[in-house]
Amino acid sequence: ESERIPVDLRRTTLVVRDIEKSLPLYRDALGFRVIYDEKIGPGPDEQGRPRPPSVRLVLLRANDDFVGVLGLMQRLQEPTPPPPPRFGKAQAGDAILVINVADLD
Repeated sequence: ESERIPVDLRRTTLVVRDIEKSLPLYRDALGFRVIYDEKIGPGPDEQGRPRPPSVRLVLLRANDDFVGVLGLMQRLQEPTPPPPPRFGKAQAGDAILVINVADLD
């Protein structure tokens, strides 16, 4: 306790092309529980009219209520083509997720 700092890393968010295709891994295979699932808009336009949602954000948690939440975010108005495959060592800016599981199967 004496070594704690006043900061906690609570969430990592991955930007995905298709949340519906990403959820089966985290929710169904790994057992993360969905705790938030909303489409979020940019707010009203200059005339006060609502604009369509621009992103969908799904938050999933494993065991802890406070830390370790995984976010999946999809930009709804900007279809993103799949990037070309890239094989090699992790580069600056790449994400590395470490997930412990009791039963790998």
